[in-house]
Amino acid sequence: MAWRGAILIFVLSILVFAPGAFADSLLDDFLQAPAKFLNHNFSALIDVPEPEPDFSLSDEERAKIEDYYKNTIDLSTCAFNPSISKPWIERVSTVALYYDRTYKKLKAAGYPERVWLPKLQAVVLTQVNKIAKLLRNGQPVPTANRLDGVYPWEMDLYNSLVSYANSSDQKILYPDEPRKSCGGDFIGYVRVRSDPPNATIQLLSEFSFKLCKSQGRNAYSDCLGWTEVNPNNGVPAGLYRYFASWPDGTTTCNLQDLTPSQGWPDPDDEPRIEIAKTNSPCPD
Repeated sequence: MAWRGAILIFVLSILVFAPGAFADSLLDDFLQAPAKFLNHNFSALIDVPEPEPDFSLSDEERAKIEDYYKNTIDLSTCAFNPSISKPWIERVSTVALYYDRTYKKLKAAGYPERVWLPKLQAVVLTQVNKIAKLLRNGQPVPTANRLDGVYPWEMDLYNSLVSYANSSDQKILYPDEPRKSCGGDFIGYVRVRSDPPNATIQLLSEFSFKLCKSQGRNAYSDCLGWTEVNPNNGVPAGLYRYFASWPDGTTTCNLQDLTPSQGWPDPDDEPRIEIAKTNSPCPD
């Protein structure tokens, strides 16, 4: 595909796309060369599952939502990445997804690359360098909202696109102006329990699971980041892999969406979600 070739342009003719496995320490690899890390691991970073459709919506409501996203170019880098593993890697994934989504949108809309590609790259490089700086300084990487100092780069991209659209003789889709505020910081939590009860359950975010597998490891046994669930404590909602050890001595593993179908009618509530025993064995 044409857009994949542009991913390599992302290294700005400075970085070399080297073969081989990831470094043993993903964090050290990232801190050594943030942009190179993003380029090398791009496919894994954007390989996230599509969300399940919301069956509570009518066909007409879903069609309106799909039409909205089809006819919208959103340049804002606002993020929402609750995680129980490594917030920095989830945030880097969001940056990669932003690049992938925006690149495809602008190509499809008919904007020439000369108008926007260097500016889009600047938005992305600014973010990964900000993340690396926070980590080097021992500061937490925010899992929501926009990273400090990125908004002016979003506006630079936006202004370039609007200037071209205003001067174009062809009808072209205008981008939405990046919003200054990313809105609220609400993160939905759930409480996880087993059915039957008294199983020991460990969770790993689906993204962290896929990234670990891309290193050639058995993600169920050889990867860091697995967290044991306490049924009395909340867990950020999302898509997870679980490893369950049951009272009868058996173990099961699978993928489960820990997002309540009813949402959060009460923002202070932590809905309960059960992980039922299945016949899904854990790989050796």
